[in-house]
Amino acid sequence: MFLGAYSSAMGGTALCVFSPLPAALVEPLVEAAFRAEGLVRHADRTRDWYDAAGRPYAYYLEATDFEFGPEETAPLESAAGVEMACQVQVHIGVSDPAGRPALGRMAHRLAVEADGWVYIDLHDPPPAGIRELFERAGRCVAAADDDTVFFVDAAAMAAWLAHPEFYVIK
Repeated sequence: MFLGAYSSAMGGTALCVFSPLPAALVEPLVEAAFRAEGLVRHADRTRDWYDAAGRPYAYYLEATDFEFGPEETAPLESAAGVEMACQVQVHIGVSDPAGRPALGRMAHRLAVEADGWVYIDLHDPPPAGIRELFERAGRCVAAADDDTVFFVDAAAMAAWLAHPEFYVIK
């Protein structure tokens, strides 16, 4: 179910944040995260957001099972101690690596404010010791058997943002 903004230039990179809060409570937090990052809505297309360089951003608010089955979210919910109510997909609509740190910061802010967990797909090989970094900083749940995909809490996401090899894959 589509509840959020849509960018006409979709096709870039995204991060997902899972929250136990209902979508109606999360959406204002998403918009506040976009504004905190300096993004502005397009004057005529209020669902499109842009940064100062003109890069398009958007978000979707969806049910947790939109792209993930219960077998994938059960370990997350067990670690969090609560059932997740929605997922937010935060997108940049172009493949511009310069806009990806903003995605990370917005995902982190949502994790903080919406008691969320960020889904991170690092592909392989991820930076050496990344799981240990996540676990030292906060909480981390492997979302795949190969230590390349994780759900991380806000503290672990902050550590990833500060890591010299931080990246978000397309």
